[in-house]
Amino acid sequence: MEIGENTKMAVVILRLSLVYGVGWKGNLAALLKAIDKNRIPPMPKINNRKSMVSVQDVCQASILAATMHLDKKRCFIITDNIPYSTNVIDQLMRQALGKREVLWSTPKWLWYCLGAIGDLLEYISKRTWSINTEKIEKLFSNSWYDENKYAHVTGYAPQYTLADVLPDIVSAYRA
Repeated sequence: MEIGENTKMAVVILRLSLVYGVGWKGNLAALLKAIDKNRIPPMPKINNRKSMVSVQDVCQASILAATMHLDKKRCFIITDNIPYSTNVIDQLMRQALGKREVLWSTPKWLWYCLGAIGDLLEYISKRTWSINTEKIEKLFSNSWYDENKYAHVTGYAPQYTLADVLPDIVSAYRA
């Protein structure tokens, strides 16, 4: 932002929500792998909301930011404008992996118990475990941004949803 204040250059900051796409890394990739290997039970039915965006839409938003003549010092949050719950993400992944529809879910309290066990194991072993209370909190917390400002200013319209992109993600994952 300081560059924009000291020069005539317009500075546009794009703050990205959780990005999904082929070759993704991190927690979403780990969740997909755990679901594929049947190492994780169905998520609880909770009403949390998470913002996400496809890497293709990030590219579109970046091109718009680079080619539009915007005012100095603009900051935008980029999402696909769909509020995903953890349960919906789980269901979409299971569907893309070709798993049978799951008609049951695990209770939320059980996940927190597993997280506490993971914390204890980390304390005893002095190494990181795949499940702990911090990861459970992140999984079930809200991370939703209702962002229409960028669309209003630039005409940005997300073209992809997680459901659209997951088949390609799964194909690449299995390759």
